[in-house]
Amino acid sequence: MFTQLSPASLFSLKGKVALVTGGAGGIASGLARAFVAAGAALVLADRNDAVIKRVDELRSAGADAAALVFDVTDAAAVDRAFDEAVQRFGRIDIVVNNAAIIVRKPFLELTQDDWKRVIDIDLTACFTVAQRAAKLMVAQGSGRIINMSSIMNHVSRPNLVPYVTAKGGLAAFTRATNYVGACRRWS
Repeated sequence: MFTQLSPASLFSLKGKVALVTGGAGGIASGLARAFVAAGAALVLADRNDAVIKRVDELRSAGADAAALVFDVTDAAAVDRAFDEAVQRFGRIDIVVNNAAIIVRKPFLELTQDDWKRVIDIDLTACFTVAQRAAKLMVAQGSGRIINMSSIMNHVSRPNLVPYVTAKGGLAAFTRATNYVGACRRWS
């Protein structure tokens, strides 16, 4: 006879702290529910104040959660956010690089600003957040960094050139850093 198992019963993140960027978006909503269901404390980060409402909803349901409003493209703001999260929870065990934007325009209509904005948020900010997280995790002796890519890193659709480029770059970045190995070599 089969016993119905919930995903949360398959593993526990009790005592762990997860930080998710892009915390006001739709994917983050599912990530937040999964982390909380598995017992993790949660930090949702976004440049949009809507993240505060999402955290308030989680807290009203009993979650140990905090909202941080900052821009992932600002390295000093990333440092301050990590410091604030560590001050609140004592550690960060899991970081999910989830912040991303899409500019939908034909290639010949894209501006330098369109290109730069997508690359800065979808790729460069992931480097900044991952490097800050990795430094913290090396000092802690453990941690996991998850970079959210897209099927668009393998295939493309019209009018998504900067997004496809950024997600392909993020996949390559993830392979190149191999966080555990890269951190051990440089620590």
